[in-house]
Amino acid sequence: MEKHIKTAAVSDAPLIAALADEIWKEHYFPMSGEAYVLHLLKTLQSEEIIAADIASGKAIYYLLYLDNAVAGYCAVNLEENSVCLSKLYVKKAYRQLGLSRMMLDYIKEHFASKNYIHLIVNKKNAGSIAAYQALGFSITGEVVIDAGNGFYMYDYVMKLMINDECSENSNHP
Repeated sequence: MEKHIKTAAVSDAPLIAALADEIWKEHYFPMSGEAYVLHLLKTLQSEEIIAADIASGKAIYYLLYLDNAVAGYCAVNLEENSVCLSKLYVKKAYRQLGLSRMMLDYIKEHFASKNYIHLIVNKKNAGSIAAYQALGFSITGEVVIDAGNGFYMYDYVMKLMINDECSENSNHP
């Protein structure tokens, strides 16, 4: 099996939005409900929003491939001392094949000058929480985010150190 990562371009926004639609509906409908998921897809994962994020440099998107088939995607936002892993989604048929670890290793290698990677994950998402913990992340806090339209995100904040020189006294999410 050949695995590789491609940095996404604006022209990849329709593909990424289609992946989001497929993955989110399969994974999140049972956990969070159809109305909530459709709202988040519209406000966070639409083709227009993804294209704008890539074009503006707000986010760097990556496509994950396995044997030339698109298996998933991720996005990062670079911050002063950290990397926010804002998205990491793998199609159901490609889970448990090491793609998340490959992507995380890629991020750690390419952004080694940063101190840590952080993310938020839905508190009900036990499978993803366990996967992130297996990748070395620790839960460091909780957050409630107003997602609009009367919806709220109840998430854990998780963190993985990249650079051991990072002071524990620093202000980390």
